[in-house]
Formats: sequence, C-alpha cells, structure tokens
Amino acid sequence: MENHKFMNNLLALNVGNVEPPAGSFWETTNATSIFGIGTLTQNAITTVYAVAGILLLVYLLMGSIKWLMASGDAKSVQTAKDSIQNAIVGIILLVASVFIVEIGTGVLGIASPFNISIPTLLP
Repeated sequence: MENHKFMNNLLALNVGNVEPPAGSFWETTNATSIFGIGTLTQNAITTVYAVAGILLLVYLLMGSIKWLMASGDAKSVQTAKDSIQNAIVGIILLVASVFIVEIGTGVLGIASPFNISIPTLLP
C-alpha cells in the first residue's frame, strides 16, 4: 500500500515543461537547425544520392576507358559494354527514385530532401 502512495505522489509532481537542451540532437523546434532529426534525415538522403550519382558516373567512365583499352578483343569489349549498360541503368534508376521520393513526400505532405519543385496542372 505504501508503494502505491509513493507512485501517486510521484505522478502528482509537477515537473513543468520538459524539453531537450538547446542545440541537442533531438531538438525539432527549429526547422533550419542542423541538429534536428528531420534535417539530419534530409542531409543523409541527399548525401547518399549524391555519392551514388558520383559513383555511377565513375563506373560509366571506367566502362568507357575499358572499351577504349580493349584493342578489339571481343571479350573485353563486351565486358566494357556491360559496364556502361549497367551504369546507365543505375543512373536511370537513381533519377527515377528521386522522382518517386519527390512524389511520395508531396503526397504525404512532408519536406522533400531534394528541394525540387515539380510543376503541376493546378494553380
């Protein structure tokens, strides 16, 4: 019974408004803060897409150099063509996923990590 009274007294305490300290990782009141979860997520997504795009362009360039260095060897030329084809498919998928994320964020009404404005027919 005594434990029950202790819990009631503890729950009845008015601790005031509990908020994280200013500038903390969990602060979400400032949308431009670099410490907010939303901003962190946007920066992570943008960084991942940028790195993926750079790696795909490097892969495309490597495939092109392989083709130039193939010296007419059919197997090397085919390997280079496959590398170039894979890089182009990767770039297409990357661009398509950006638009899918943009459409998804627009439908859900959340901030887009890419800040791309897609034109609409409605004013």
